[in-house]
Amino acid sequence: MKKAILALGFLYLISCTKTESPVSQKQLTVNVTPEVGGSVTPSSGAYKMGSSVNLMATPSPEYIFKEWTGGFTGTTNPAKVVMDADKTVTAVFEKREYPLSLTIVGSGTVKEEIIKIASTATNYKSGTTVRLTPQPSAGFQFKKWSGDDTTNKSPLDLVVSKAINLTCTFEKMVITSLKIDNLLDTLIVSKKHKYVVKGVYSNGTTIDLSDSVKITASNSGVSLLTDKNMIGLKPGNIKIQVSYNNLTTEDEFLVSNIEILKVDSRLKSTNKGVITVPVLIVNYLPTADGIYLDKDRTLQPMIAWDEAHKYTLERAKNKILTDKIIEKYEIEESTRYHDYNSNKVQPYVNIDVVGYINVYDIKYIKVGTKLVDTTTNDNDDKINNPVLIDWYNIDFNDLFNRIDLKNYVNNFGVKEVWVTTFPKEAGVLSYNVPESNMSPGLTNSLGLDVSNGGGGLTDLPRYNTTYVVYGDNGTRGVDTDLHNRGHQLEAQLTYIDNKEATANRILWTKAFVPNNRTRTSLNRFSLGETHWCPNSTSEYDYWNKTSVLSDIETWKPSGGTFVNVNVDTWLGKKYAFESTVNMISASAFSTGEVNYSNDAQSKWFIYWWQSIPGYNNTLKDNDMSFTNWWDIFYNWDDNTKKGTRLIK
Repeated sequence: MKKAILALGFLYLISCTKTESPVSQKQLTVNVTPEVGGSVTPSSGAYKMGSSVNLMATPSPEYIFKEWTGGFTGTTNPAKVVMDADKTVTAVFEKREYPLSLTIVGSGTVKEEIIKIASTATNYKSGTTVRLTPQPSAGFQFKKWSGDDTTNKSPLDLVVSKAINLTCTFEKMVITSLKIDNLLDTLIVSKKHKYVVKGVYSNGTTIDLSDSVKITASNSGVSLLTDKNMIGLKPGNIKIQVSYNNLTTEDEFLVSNIEILKVDSRLKSTNKGVITVPVLIVNYLPTADGIYLDKDRTLQPMIAWDEAHKYTLERAKNKILTDKIIEKYEIEESTRYHDYNSNKVQPYVNIDVVGYINVYDIKYIKVGTKLVDTTTNDNDDKINNPVLIDWYNIDFNDLFNRIDLKNYVNNFGVKEVWVTTFPKEAGVLSYNVPESNMSPGLTNSLGLDVSNGGGGLTDLPRYNTTYVVYGDNGTRGVDTDLHNRGHQLEAQLTYIDNKEATANRILWTKAFVPNNRTRTSLNRFSLGETHWCPNSTSEYDYWNKTSVLSDIETWKPSGGTFVNVNVDTWLGKKYAFESTVNMISASAFSTGEVNYSNDAQSKWFIYWWQSIPGYNNTLKDNDMSFTNWWDIFYNWDDNTKKGTRLIK
C-alpha cells in the first residue's frame, strides 16, 4: 500500500514538470564606432523577451557621443532599448571640434596644412595637427605669433585640443638697395632694352621695381620711352642711372651702330652649282628715332613724307631681306647656260652669304657738287628744276674698317659686298653709291678698278684678293640690283674683249650685244645689254611687245638662228625656284608690293645671262671656241693672272 502511494506521488511530480512553459530570451549586440571613441554599458548579452535595457554611452577623452544606429536610433543617452527581438545597436562617437581663430596684423596670409588660406575661424577635430605657414605680402615679413602661442616659429605646428586664438603679425620691410638683373654690355641702335630692377630688402628678399624706377641717361645716345624701355639712337658710351626713392644704381654700356645678324638659311649655298661665291651683305639704315628711316638722310621718291608712308626700319629690313633672297636665286639661275627654264642645266654659281650686317650710321666724304632735278613725279631724264648741291659719298674705308671687311675677304674669301642704301639725292647730305665698284686685290696682276662707276684705287680699301661692291638701292629693288650686276658684267667682259680685240674681232660690243641701238646691216638683232633688249627702242624698254629677229638663244659671232622675240619671250619663262621662293617684295613707291615673277626687267636679265657662253658650253664658230665667261667674271684674279680670253 505504502509503495503504491509513493509511486502515485512521483508520477504527480513528473506530470507537473512537463507542463510548465520556459521564459523566451533575446540577444542584444552592442558595437562602438570608432572603437577608441568610447564605451557602452551594459555590453552585449541575452535579455528576457519584452524586457527593457538601458544603454549608457560614455565617450573617451576628446570625444563626444553623437548618436545610436541600428536596432535603436536617436541621440538620447542613456537609451531605453526594448528587447522585443534580437537587436544590434551601435554607439557612434566623434572627435571633439575646436575653433582656430586667426587674426592678421600687417599684410599677408596664413597657409594651413589643409591648404586653406585662413583669416577667419576654422574648426578642427581635437588632436588634429595643423601646420600654419605665414605668407607675407610683397614688402612685408613675418614677425611673430601672439595669443595662445607666442613663438616666432615659421611654420608653426599646433596640436588642437582646445579652442585656439592666434594673431599673426607681419611688419613692413625697408628696401636697402637696388639691383639690375640684366645689365648691358652693348645696345644696338634701334634695339630696345628694359631693365629688370629689383629692390633688395634687409633680409635679402627682393621686389620687382622695373615699372616704378626712374631712368636717366647721360646723353642722347638712347631714347627713354614711357614704358621704361630704352631704344638705341646714336653710337657711343652711355651711363644710365636707375633710381627709386633715395636709392640709385648705375649701368654703363656702348651703343653700337653695327648689328651682325645670323644669316638667313635661304641665303646660304644650295651646293647645286659648280663654284661658290662668298658674299657679305651690308645694309645702311639711318634713323633718328630708332623706329623710322631718317627722312633727312634718305630719299623716298614719288611719295610724300607723311604718317601713311613713313618707312619703318622693320619694313625696310624685311624688304631688303626679301630682295636679297630673290636676287640670290635669280643670279644662280642666270648661270645655267642655254637652260631657258628647262631646269636641266647645272648652274655654274652658288651664292653663299657668309655675313649679314646692318649699319645705322656712316661717315661721308665730300666728292664735289652736282646738279640735281628737284621736280617730283618726273619720269623723263631731263633736269627740269636743277639745283646745285654738295655731293657726298659713303666713306667706305671707314665703314669697311669698322665691320672688319678685311677678315671677310682674306679669311672667308668674300668676292662681293652687297651694300643696300636708301640714297639721298637732295639736301645737305646728298649721296649715292656707285652701281658697282671694284677693289683689285693686292696680288692681282692688273691692279685696276674695272667697274661701272668706281673711284679708282683709293675709294675702297685693298685686301689680298679682288672684291666688288654693289651699290643696291633699297628704294627700288631686285630689278635695279640685277641691273647693277649687268653693268659690272659689261665692264669686266668689255675689258677682256678689248685686250684681245683685232680689227675684225670685237666679240662683246660688235657681235654679242647688238640691238636696236647697234643694229646690224642685216636689220637683225643679237642679244642686247643691260639697258637695251633686242627689241628696245629706248633705254629701259624691257616691256616692249614689238617682235624683232634675234639669235639670242643660238648666238655665235657669225650669226645663229634668228627668231622673233619680244617681252613675252623673257617674261613668259617660269623658273623652278619661283615655286620655292617668295617672289613678292614691298614697294618703296607705295604701300603696295611688287611681284618679281611678273617683272620684265629682272626676267630679262635671267634670260639674257643664260645666253652668255658658260660652263660646259660647246660653242664653236669658224676657228673659235669659247671659254666660260662666267668663270672669268667670278674668278677675276685667277683669270687675269692666266690671261684668260673670251675665246680659247
